Amino acid sequence: MNNVLNRLANITAVWPNVSKLVLQCGYGFNGYNEIDQAEQEAIATKLPERFVQMFPHVKKLLMNDTAYYDVHKNLYVNLANKYLDQLQVLVSSREIQPIQNCANLKVLRVRFVYNSQHVSQRINAESLVKLTLLNMHSTNLWLLFKNVFSNLRYLDYSYGGHQDVSSESLQLQLRFPSLSILKINCLQSNCPVLANGMFPDSIDELDVKLSSASAALFKNMNLYKIGNFRATINCLAANMPSISAALASLARKTDGNIGIAVNIDNGLIEPLLSCRLSYIASLFTSAYVALDQVLGILQNGPDLRKLTLLRLQPATNEANLPVLPDADSQLPPVHLNVTSLSFGTMPLQEVSYRTIMYLVLVSPALNKLVLMGSESTKRWFTKAFANYKHSYPHLDNITIVL
Repeated sequence: MNNVLNRLANITAVWPNVSKLVLQCGYGFNGYNEIDQAEQEAIATKLPERFVQMFPHVKKLLMNDTAYYDVHKNLYVNLANKYLDQLQVLVSSREIQPIQNCANLKVLRVRFVYNSQHVSQRINAESLVKLTLLNMHSTNLWLLFKNVFSNLRYLDYSYGGHQDVSSESLQLQLRFPSLSILKINCLQSNCPVLANGMFPDSIDELDVKLSSASAALFKNMNLYKIGNFRATINCLAANMPSISAALASLARKTDGNIGIAVNIDNGLIEPLLSCRLSYIASLFTSAYVALDQVLGILQNGPDLRKLTLLRLQPATNEANLPVLPDADSQLPPVHLNVTSLSFGTMPLQEVSYRTIMYLVLVSPALNKLVLMGSESTKRWFTKAFANYKHSYPHLDNITIVL
């Protein structure tokens, strides 16, 4: 990096018209492990000083790292703080410490390192227009922001695997009066933005990936209109009656595209059979599901397009297997919209073939069948399709995927 700066300095000592600086650190140099700590700190300190001397008027700073050396992280922190009072855009792929004195900052995309529950200085939220917080590990991060997010129109944040929580952060009021786009990835139990956020009456886009505990907070949003709504919810079947109702309430307020996917964890599937699954386009479950339960799910989910069953419950005896019709007779359709059926992560037992074939016949919109099996599995279904295609023309449109 010093060599690059030296070459630029040979052209001119100062580049006053450069307003955007993009720093890409990768594996080009592998000798950092051989440099002692003091020298690494010197690199991370002196390089930012050279950048500021050569490019004094940088307003947009984009820093990307594919090697993840500690010296790069320290370099990014120091460089950001050198330019901070004049930056309008700050993007960093590395985790950096919280920043202050950024009154002009409009776009912030960063991974923050923050665990302290006590904040002496805070980031002024009023100037921000676009905020992206990546891989958060603490709800306390919201304590860093002071004042209302008056001008924020875009908010996108995600939590990592572990989530530190403080009672102070869960009681914090977060105000987003101008928000237009909200994206959340929170598979943990606590989601302060949904729990205590104050939003405008309408937003252009709501895109969330949530646990059932976080999705239960939808009721706090009080939205009257949504442009486009996408949601992926991970939950137990027992939570589905309330989650389904909350999703349907938001979907009814949406005048654009709707895309809702639900992933049901292993457990009892019965609660799914007693609630309406309206607006849900994709459903995945790792629970054991019998044929009558699959039919119940299809009947309760009129908008389903994709159904994935990890464990199809095999029939225990011949009497429990579905009766397939004669080749020249037709079964009444059960679902008119589902286009994809997927079965199993383990090789299917042949006893399940008839169950699957029954579901294929009663799903006239089907165009994709995903099976966990061998070529012999595919041959069985290919032969069955040929036998029934005169009475079920949609079989010609189905692709079998192993």
